Amino acid sequence: MKIVVDEELLNILDRSNIFQKRKGMGRIPESPERRWKVGDVLSFHETTVIEEFTTFASGYTLFTAGSFTGMASTLPVGSQVGRYTEVAAGVKLIGFRHPIESVSINSAVFNFARENVRPYFERYDSGRAEKVKRISVPTPQTNNLPIVVGHDVWIGSDVTISGGVNIGNGAIIAAGSLVTKDVEPYSVAMGIPAQHKKWRFNEEVVNELMNLQWWNWELGDLFHQGLDFSNPRKFIDGFYKNQSKLNRFIPKKFYPFEYLLVSSGVQISKNFLYTAHLTYFVVDINSMRISHISKNRNGPLDPVCLVEMSEGLSLSVGGKFISSISNNGTVSISDSPSFGFVDKDAEGMIAIKMPKGFLSARKEGHVAEVSALREWEKFFPGSYFKDSILI
Repeated sequence: MKIVVDEELLNILDRSNIFQKRKGMGRIPESPERRWKVGDVLSFHETTVIEEFTTFASGYTLFTAGSFTGMASTLPVGSQVGRYTEVAAGVKLIGFRHPIESVSINSAVFNFARENVRPYFERYDSGRAEKVKRISVPTPQTNNLPIVVGHDVWIGSDVTISGGVNIGNGAIIAAGSLVTKDVEPYSVAMGIPAQHKKWRFNEEVVNELMNLQWWNWELGDLFHQGLDFSNPRKFIDGFYKNQSKLNRFIPKKFYPFEYLLVSSGVQISKNFLYTAHLTYFVVDINSMRISHISKNRNGPLDPVCLVEMSEGLSLSVGGKFISSISNNGTVSISDSPSFGFVDKDAEGMIAIKMPKGFLSARKEGHVAEVSALREWEKFFPGSYFKDSILI
């Protein structure tokens, strides 16, 4: 998805402590500066969530990032980065991957449009009654796959990363390394390709840091209780000793998708269902037909609400429950829920199970039940935008 930068968005980012340039690198406080300009276009995934106190100092891509994380390089859309992580300048994705498993890695066996391959086959086929059958060698690519980076990670300058890689909490990637596989938590990896060289701490300390997850607690409280960040063993002991005095860190969050909904005039409610089309569900109370719309148009339209039941989630309209949807979009209602739901996925989206299949938002506002669950049969409950800076 894409969003065009305007003054309102820039003001929201400023108020939300989401920064666009790294400042104070010399340990002298400096005023924040904007990098994006009105009219710039930012790309993001629907599920992107950005916590306050985060810096995007490179590129025009927004991805999920936690508080106190500083990004001097950009990552693919859909990537996820935890809290307290630093990504240096020059970090990039691995380029086009040639088919190293095949007999040849040359374009002649997989890209017949190349400037030095096409004329060969034109000459080879000339005068033949039938062109030679060419079977292209598969070239699966990872360079656009999202990357998952944990909390308290340091990725050095000029690192190249293969798409789809998972870098665990506390890991360090040395400058200039080529990361082609997952990196374990608190591992120090380096080289081409990057290999595990050592652990940051001994096994006991690593296990305890992973268990206490200090990044989920108020940083001010950790300092206030005198925890010694310079000494892992003392820090852990101090954490357990003072844990009752520590508060969970619950930062405000910026959801680019929510901003896109609001800026498009879509009504926001924690009980509504939203689609990736920037729409939400309504029922025409005269015809009892369900549709999904981008704005609350004039007419007798009742919003479809998501209701939490002890058995799960159900859909309601006008105080009653939707029990089924006909092929032409007409809903049947009852006094009690008659279908359940599919649990939220890892990104917070949900799928609604209907008697004949799954709820689907089709083109031009149509709604139907479909047999197969696909990505566009998943929706955002309004409660997904909890802790939103826009609320």
